[in-house]
Amino acid sequence: REGMPSPSLRRYSGVGLFALALLLIWTIRRWRRTNARQVTESATADEVAPQITLKSGFRRIPVRQKVTIVSNDTVFDSMALAALDSAAAVSSSQTLSILPSALAPLLEIARTCDLYLVTQCSSDAAEEAVRATLKAEGVIDAGLNAIKVLFCETESGRGSIARQIEPTMHVDSSVEVLENLRPFVASLIGVKTPYNAVRLEAAVAGPGGGVLATVDDLR
Repeated sequence: REGMPSPSLRRYSGVGLFALALLLIWTIRRWRRTNARQVTESATADEVAPQITLKSGFRRIPVRQKVTIVSNDTVFDSMALAALDSAAAVSSSQTLSILPSALAPLLEIARTCDLYLVTQCSSDAAEEAVRATLKAEGVIDAGLNAIKVLFCETESGRGSIARQIEPTMHVDSSVEVLENLRPFVASLIGVKTPYNAVRLEAAVAGPGGGVLATVDDLR
């Protein structure tokens, strides 16, 4: 009939529309796959890439990874801890405070990492003072889980706890502990004191698997 498309024209039009529909479906599916892959890659990058830098000597600390810090001479003055361990401290009003250079980085590590804080002491008074100080200074509120505030009575106990936790990074002032942990922990930070500086510097070039760096303090 005049004005009506021929059967062949209608057939070709139908094929064209079908092809267009297939192309549209393929495009949508490809876009979805590409978008899903980008989301997955982004999520993976978020799990691995985020890191914080506290100071050049610290290198980079992986976010959400396990970090163990022995608080003696890094967070608390070891002399203050020793005084709390003394028999006289049981009945005294002596208090404990976080080293000024340690508070800000400790809060940041507590906020961004899976932090375990280990203190070597030998009295209930010292343990109570450590817990109370961490709470008062906001370290617990920043993210440090109270059950991850740990204690030991000996220097070797520091290393034993760290090995059980299997951290990504360990911070300590004990050269012996750092050297013993070197085959097991990838990143080690030695905090200098007047008593360990020479030996600590010598340990940096020593054998072992983990990388050992030294800093003057946590700041």
